[in-house]
Amino acid sequence: IKDLFARPTIKALSVALDAGQLEVHEPVPILAPFALLSAEEQAVLADQYAVDQLEDAYPLSKLQQGIILLAEKQRSLNVYLNFHLYQFDERWDEKYFKEALIYLINKHAVLRSFYDMSGERPLQLILRKKPELDLQIFDSRFIIDDEKDKTLMDWQQSELKKGLDLRHGVWKASVHRYAENRFVFAMFTHHASWDGWSTESFIAELYLIFNLLIRGKKLPVDASLPSFNQVIALEQMAV
Repeated sequence: IKDLFARPTIKALSVALDAGQLEVHEPVPILAPFALLSAEEQAVLADQYAVDQLEDAYPLSKLQQGIILLAEKQRSLNVYLNFHLYQFDERWDEKYFKEALIYLINKHAVLRSFYDMSGERPLQLILRKKPELDLQIFDSRFIIDDEKDKTLMDWQQSELKKGLDLRHGVWKASVHRYAENRFVFAMFTHHASWDGWSTESFIAELYLIFNLLIRGKKLPVDASLPSFNQVIALEQMAV
């Protein structure tokens, strides 16, 4: 990180790398599922879940633990709970929008994750397959304009009152149809798993995949993504 701040351009980093001025680390090897858990933790999960139910599990990062601790200490303030609203100026198609979401859920493990805080240390568990797509859809097309946003605000207030139970997932979503060619996709997320960059990246992908589907285009074949367990492994090596 200090090298990036000291040399904030690709050119400066390249010059420093050629001159041997940067400390280069070997990449973290790909880890087997559950490799970061103790034998006791693996045994507990084996008792609680079917063999094919979980794809992986690993400890939460120190940052995630801190965020959750602060959120719990200030529960009444709803800190670290965020709403994200995105307008799509496209024809609504429930089938293809859900298909786009499922495509991304299968691609990104965080969208299938939940937290287990009951053990010796908090864990992040990754489902092999999300049981169902919980997407609320509100049709506000025939409501007068001044009232259209009220449905959206009511959903926000309702979800905020219930909060996010991290034992069941780290996000919720809804769709609010405003017109034939306009709808709002709303997300309710916990900052322990979502930040501004990752949310915007997810929405950009969602918009792309949805547009490919409604236009009958082929979806991209993505290379396998690195696992967040590699980040946890690096953190454990550093502390």
